[in-house]
Amino acid sequence: MGLAIATSEQCASCSLSFPLGNTASASAMTRDKNTIVLRPFSPFVAVFNGRQFTFSELLLYYPAPLRVEGLQADAVLQCNSGTELEIFIPLKKGSTTGASGAFLSAVSQRLDPATSAGLGIVNKDSNQYERFDIVTGQDWSLTNLVTTDAPYFTWVDSTLEQYVKADLMCDRYIGWRSKPGPQVIYFQNPVPVSAADIDKLTATVRAVMPNTVLSNITQPLYFSGKANCPAPAPKPKTPSSTGLTVATFGNAFTNFIFVLLILLAVAIVSFGVQTVTGVRLIGDISATAKDIVKPTPPSGPPVPEPGVFAGLKELATSATDPAAALKAVAAAKGAAALNTAAGTASAAAAPAAAAATRVAAAV
Repeated sequence: MGLAIATSEQCASCSLSFPLGNTASASAMTRDKNTIVLRPFSPFVAVFNGRQFTFSELLLYYPAPLRVEGLQADAVLQCNSGTELEIFIPLKKGSTTGASGAFLSAVSQRLDPATSAGLGIVNKDSNQYERFDIVTGQDWSLTNLVTTDAPYFTWVDSTLEQYVKADLMCDRYIGWRSKPGPQVIYFQNPVPVSAADIDKLTATVRAVMPNTVLSNITQPLYFSGKANCPAPAPKPKTPSSTGLTVATFGNAFTNFIFVLLILLAVAIVSFGVQTVTGVRLIGDISATAKDIVKPTPPSGPPVPEPGVFAGLKELATSATDPAAALKAVAAAKGAAALNTAAGTASAAAAPAAAAATRVAAAV
């Protein structure tokens, strides 16, 4: 007989747990045919599908009665709760480290195939196997072998029997039904224990035939346990762009205002405050009107005022320094003022020269 995941129905609702503090520090030990029998002084407890079961008897023998996915374990620990629930924990030779590795140490130390005290032979006086107590330690527990997340199979171990469905005058109808049997839980993965302990067991008792342990496997269910997946990688944090955006916007706005102020200063130097701002005083308008009554056409292409370009050059070379830029603006403005004053003086002297010429001609 064997078990396979492919031929079993998934049982996501199955639940098996072992209460905390469920340990036994001592146990009675004897032998029944080819099985080592352990009876913990404090029986182990398990809860299956909401119902609590007490395991007062543990059976240790070899080999495991079933193959799981084609693999038969070296030995098995069978935990019996009367005739209601049976838990099978397959064992294999492995490392001596860890809680499971030393689980059978207290048992194997008392085994001796050559003596009745070691349960190798029967007592000559009683013609029975000895019975004695062993100290297992306060941490001895089924949870050293299995956990509630371990995968397992479960089914009802029962046989079929015939029964009369109907007995009529001329016909009799026969049917089949299952006999009552214990619920079976069979863990999928063998638990590693000390190889020396398994060797001591096989040297003391003979093998147990599988057909004497289980009657039948009918419609097994499979609990896959908790998936052994690696922890998901943490999601990368999205870089916050709020601070960067605000800083960038603030710098851009500051640069914009600075450039705007420079352009405004250049415009004021070049065209005057009234022209740039759109406001002229009445006196300025009158004076300007007199100056443009007889405009003098330019004799050549317009030449930019050198003072303005000198200020622009200073602005271009010191734009990164606000103080230097303001000095450049002041220098440009001063040069423009001097040029304006010179032009005004020339314009005022021109009429006087013309009048002196006319008087000389009349004389």
